[in-house]
Amino acid sequence: MANIALVNSNNNVRLNEIIESVGRPLATFEGWESDATVLAISGCSLPYKKLGEIKQKIEDNKDTIKRNLKATSERKLTGSIDFLGDITTEKPKKTEKKKSTRDWLFM
Repeated sequence: MANIALVNSNNNVRLNEIIESVGRPLATFEGWESDATVLAISGCSLPYKKLGEIKQKIEDNKDTIKRNLKATSERKLTGSIDFLGDITTEKPKKTEKKKSTRDWLFM
């Protein structure tokens, strides 16, 4: 871990407790008398222990995961549900308007 910055509003958070939880940093910054408590930790290494636990859970449930992926990729509904296709509407007949002399002028 590289850095820990702690700005404490009420001295309820102890820097040594954070270091015990996340490891010893290369640099620390501590501030006081703030309106809110702010903690920033940068440069953390990957949580290999947690990633190992996740990997183990995936391997333990591999068959269930495969079954779920297969179930969501298969198409269960094969028939059509188009119930509006049977309704036919009559189209209105087009009646051609007889062209007047004025219509001939603006063509």
